[in-house]
Amino acid sequence: MPSLAMTKLNLIIIGAQKAATTWLARVLNEHPDVYMSPGEPQFSNRDYRTVDEYDALFDAGEGKLWIGEKTPD
Repeated sequence: MPSLAMTKLNLIIIGAQKAATTWLARVLNEHPDVYMSPGEPQFSNRDYRTVDEYDALFDAGEGKLWIGEKTPD
């Protein structure tokens, strides 16, 4: 049975387009305690994904203190 709650994501960058969110995500990702997903997964805008599929996007950040994504929406 799929889980009903995300357990990995604990950081989200929300900003308008051309507001330096890509730069901020890149700078944060350089820190050893931070993992930022590549791209913009945008779970809330892609209802074809299950919570488990979305959560799996952050597997590479296991063991990091902060795990996040960025989105313009």
